[in-house]
Amino acid sequence: MGLGLFHTVLSFCFIPFYYHSYHFEFSQSAWPLKTRLSFYVLFIWLMIIKDMYGSLFQVSHQYIYSILVLMI
Repeated sequence: MGLGLFHTVLSFCFIPFYYHSYHFEFSQSAWPLKTRLSFYVLFIWLMIIKDMYGSLFQVSHQYIYSILVLMI
């Protein structure tokens, strides 16, 4: 649990850098900041739930990252 939570926080820290490096040119058409921040919070909770109950949900990190990229 501890290592999974650390990985979740570490993954969250890289989200803004990923967004700015790959989607900066689309910033004018991007979703409002409040919407993106709300999605970041949802993303954190999804990762925490995955780390706590991974055997029940079997959600891969790549799938969640794909959703994140599509949303922003």
